[in-house]
Amino acid sequence: MTTSYKQKLSPWQVYQLNYYGKWILLNSYRSRTDADNYAKLLRQASINPVKVVFDHEC
Repeated sequence: MTTSYKQKLSPWQVYQLNYYGKWILLNSYRSRTDADNYAKLLRQASINPVKVVFDHEC
């Protein structure tokens, strides 16, 4: 699978675990700080686990 130029600019991805046990990609960010801040907000607002991942394939 090829990645677009825009996807390569945003390697930090935020995932949330849904009720069926699958990780869902919510958003991608250029910086880890932005991704961590978004994940922090999600953790405060939701009971579902959240994780920040670096996509090394970009």
